[in-house]
Amino acid sequence: MSNLSASNTFILFLALFVLFILSKKVEDAYNITMIYKVVELSVVTDEDIERALNQWTEKGYLFESIHFVTNQASRRPAMAFIFFIKKDENTGIAETA
Repeated sequence: MSNLSASNTFILFLALFVLFILSKKVEDAYNITMIYKVVELSVVTDEDIERALNQWTEKGYLFESIHFVTNQASRRPAMAFIFFIKKDENTGIAETA
């Protein structure tokens, strides 16, 4: 993560903070506990994204969003963060990955 610029680090922090706030609203609205899984990809190819999506959806997680980190020298993403969400259907209590 040392290759991230200060502005990209701030954007990532802001995205995680917003995600935290939204998860609290979901918990309050539905009286269930949601858990999130964040997957960091340092190599961003279609195969790697597909592999991560298949791996975590197979484990019962739902795809929430994907965020790309780029640098100013190139439009190609340097990193990607994939967000997944999951709840325990039986008890509403969060499970750990």
